[in-house]
Amino acid sequence: MRVFQTAEVLRSNARTKSLNIETKSITNLRTDLAWQIWCRTIKKQSLAVFCKDAIDRLPRKFITLLKSRQTIIAMDYIDKSLDGFNFSGIDIHIASSSKQTAFLNSLTIEKKEIFHLFHLGDLRIYDIKQNKIQKKGIVYYGELQNTYIPESLIDRVEIMPYNGITTEQDLLKLISYKFLYCVRDPKQNRAVSLFKPATKLMNAIALLTPPIVTSDMDGVTDLLGFEYPFMAKTNSDKDIQKILDLAANNEQAYLKAIEILQQCKRKYNPNTWGEKFISMLGDIDV
Repeated sequence: MRVFQTAEVLRSNARTKSLNIETKSITNLRTDLAWQIWCRTIKKQSLAVFCKDAIDRLPRKFITLLKSRQTIIAMDYIDKSLDGFNFSGIDIHIASSSKQTAFLNSLTIEKKEIFHLFHLGDLRIYDIKQNKIQKKGIVYYGELQNTYIPESLIDRVEIMPYNGITTEQDLLKLISYKFLYCVRDPKQNRAVSLFKPATKLMNAIALLTPPIVTSDMDGVTDLLGFEYPFMAKTNSDKDIQKILDLAANNEQAYLKAIEILQQCKRKYNPNTWGEKFISMLGDIDV
């Protein structure tokens, strides 16, 4: 999704829509001739941004071929595991979270140009006209293995399964809820070299629907600040119950959360993402 989002945002930005922006799939052929042909479809003196695992499918000797054509190689890691990853030949490293940025900065890698480009929510959300409707309830939208809901609290969170694609109907249904449950499986928050982007959090900001989160989630305090009311100190059952109780009974906390989300939406949206990408281009003199 990040690839198509990037292209769509840049094509709609007044300062970058004049650029020749293309998306390319990695060839499924596995011969040197096929790779040579594929590499030559990338224009000379281009910026080639590889996303996540795409670069693993390209034999490294062809990165050398691209660079011989004055191509700048950038890597957008998203939630790719960086354990044992070969960083050679990459000129620009793009992180989608502050923890991932810090991890990359801690490494001894050549050409260490590192940029933090925050993750966006589903672009369709930003265009939805939200009518004044009575919102109620708490929903978790996603794959169950990616969250933690205490067994004693399961009846307080509606589960909306993710089946591989988010439809317009799914988005319209999400708008009807008062809170989005975004607590992650604790193992995801403790990974050493794998960093999950805050997709659900960014969707919540775009929807202006307060997310229920824990303080150990990557990027949560960077985005929402330390005063956000629906942030559990830990992902213990007791702390999560406190936040669910607060969500059920404290309208002032809800209004404060909405105010924080409005500030976040002004700061983190497709326009500001595009400006940040342009700033990155200026820093690397593209």
